[in-house]
Amino acid sequence: MYVRFIRWASDRLNDNGIIAFITNNSFIDSLTFDGFRKVLREEFSHIYIIDLGGNIRQGDKTGNVFNIMIGVAITFLIKKQDNNSNPCEIYYYKSIENSGIDKLYFIGKNKLKDINFTHVIPKNNHWINQSD
Repeated sequence: MYVRFIRWASDRLNDNGIIAFITNNSFIDSLTFDGFRKVLREEFSHIYIIDLGGNIRQGDKTGNVFNIMIGVAITFLIKKQDNNSNPCEIYYYKSIENSGIDKLYFIGKNKLKDINFTHVIPKNNHWINQSD
C-alpha cells in the first residue's frame, strides 16, 4: 500500500520538493519492486535510504524500531528542477545497531548529512544485492 502513498505524494510535488516515508524495507532489494525502483529513479534527483532492518522473517535478530516482524526503512525522495538531465543519485545506509532502541538512538542523534551513506550505482534497477 505504501507504493500508492508514495505515488500520491509524488504527484503533488512541484518541480522542487522532498518526500519522506517510513515504510517496509522490502522495496530496496525485492525482485518484484524493480519497476518501482525504476520509476523512483526517473522521478527524483536524489534518494536517501536508511535501512533499519529488523525483518524477523528473514532471520534479522537485531531488533525492530516498531516491534513488528518486517523490516523498516526511512526514505527521503528529493526532486530538483535543475537536475532533470542528470541521473538520480541514490545513497544507502544499512543500520549496524544491535537493537531497536539502539537504532532509534542512532536516528535521534545523527543528522542526515552526518550519516555515512554508500553511493549506489544501480544495475538493471537493482540497488543492492546486485547480480549479473
